[in-house]
Amino acid sequence: MLYEIWINALLSNPATHAVNMISNATVVVSSVIERKVASWIGSDVAAGEASAQMKGIVEGARDGWKLAAKALRTGESTDPLTKLEVQHRSSISAANLELSGGLGRAANYIGLEPEAFAKRVQEILDNPPANIRLASTDAARYQTFTNPLGDAGQSLQKIRDQVPFGRLIVPFLRTPVNVAKYAMQRTPLAPLMPTFRADMVAGGARKDLALARLALGSTTMAITAGMAQQGYITGNGPVNYDARRILEMSGWKPNSILLGDTYYSISRLDPIGNILMMSANVTEIIGQASDEAEALDIATAATISVANSLTSKTWFRGFSEFLEAYASASADPENKQNVVIKWLERMGASAIPAGVAAYTRTQDSTIRLTDGLVDKVKARLPNYSKDLPPRRNMFGEPIV
Repeated sequence: MLYEIWINALLSNPATHAVNMISNATVVVSSVIERKVASWIGSDVAAGEASAQMKGIVEGARDGWKLAAKALRTGESTDPLTKLEVQHRSSISAANLELSGGLGRAANYIGLEPEAFAKRVQEILDNPPANIRLASTDAARYQTFTNPLGDAGQSLQKIRDQVPFGRLIVPFLRTPVNVAKYAMQRTPLAPLMPTFRADMVAGGARKDLALARLALGSTTMAITAGMAQQGYITGNGPVNYDARRILEMSGWKPNSILLGDTYYSISRLDPIGNILMMSANVTEIIGQASDEAEALDIATAATISVANSLTSKTWFRGFSEFLEAYASASADPENKQNVVIKWLERMGASAIPAGVAAYTRTQDSTIRLTDGLVDKVKARLPNYSKDLPPRRNMFGEPIV
């Protein structure tokens, strides 16, 4: 029950769901464009398939709203593979808490205890062939990043589930791995991936679609590189802390797109944002490299930059911070207790729902100095955050 409360607290920020909806919408639109490009590459994807796919998206949205209403009403998804990686849903119930009467009904309401699953009804297609049903399910899971992982990924999942508190360190695994795969399939590195090579060997429509993804993604990266050179899209920025702070004081923001005079972050706009950030970061590195820099050095720096972009995602942050704390403690035994405690404090503060922290930021945009778990909790609570001193830049101005 505590894990159920915590995982929902992490996902309680309305901005998280807004980003999720925008991300899914961009993936759907790009899939239609990729199918159109595939029809130009070969003859196995008919010219009208993209238009038919768009019509299917509009018609299928009707079912989507109905299934969304059912999920909201019962607390259960119609598909067992969702972005929320939990082994059991609705742990909070009257039965588990041994309650009855009004308190029992309240517990069931909070936990959304599900009713028996109703039979799935095909409203648009009456009794479609099994291969079409399976293909549509695979397509849906691919575009929502909920498809099962491969052997290596499943092994990592098993390790995580068996290690004590593994789910606290890595609450999300399947979705971020699928997001990374989706993005990499649309970069010049796609030929290194087994899935791309399998599509090429299979030939036909699979080959044409794989080439379309590669062509469209690479073109997008090329356009992004040009925009990054002109300053319209930013990457991670300078590694030097002082240089970065000076740049930020001018209004510059990392991993953002410049619209007018305002920078808008694209760091959470997965997976399209991943593709844009990869290109922007590589462009920055090439621009900062000296004339004597070798191709291998630039390639290595670009690879590390892409890896840092992935591990800095909210999906991976818990795991990357855990590794950082472990590495720091191993390198400096005398500081071991302090490093681990700080990591535990950050984890403890995450018990405050992200939605509450987001509301606090709308009331108090100043970044606050924190020292200890109590301060970190107060920084995420309305009214209490203002009791903490502000963080200041080199000119003594509060950082917002």
